[in-house]
Amino acid sequence: MWSISSENDILRGNIHIDEENKKFGKYLVVITSPKIFLERITSALKDNGLSSQIGLVEYYDENTSVSFEENKEIFHKVSNFSYQQEYRIVVNTNSYNRPYILNIGNLEDISIILTIDEFNQNIFFKSLEN
Repeated sequence: MWSISSENDILRGNIHIDEENKKFGKYLVVITSPKIFLERITSALKDNGLSSQIGLVEYYDENTSVSFEENKEIFHKVSNFSYQQEYRIVVNTNSYNRPYILNIGNLEDISIILTIDEFNQNIFFKSLEN
């Protein structure tokens, strides 16, 4: 998942999905309530007896020597993929190399569907203090 990974980006108004992401498809789903989204996921995981790891992907320079914490390598990618700004939910399903469908219910109440261009042209943040 692409994510807004820095509060500073929001404050500076630097929320922009890189054009390179268009190769993944024309449309995207904006989760308008990430807290509720994650609650639904963690609840469904618990109900199905599944474990997970959740977090932002860190990008590193492929020309430098890097070491990762055990079981954290799945949250690291080389820097030429940094345009993806990934947030990952990694689920241990024990169904190796096969798709797994986790039913988290209908997301219509916490999402909108846009194109990348619509997102880049129309999504902005404003302070609630004003």
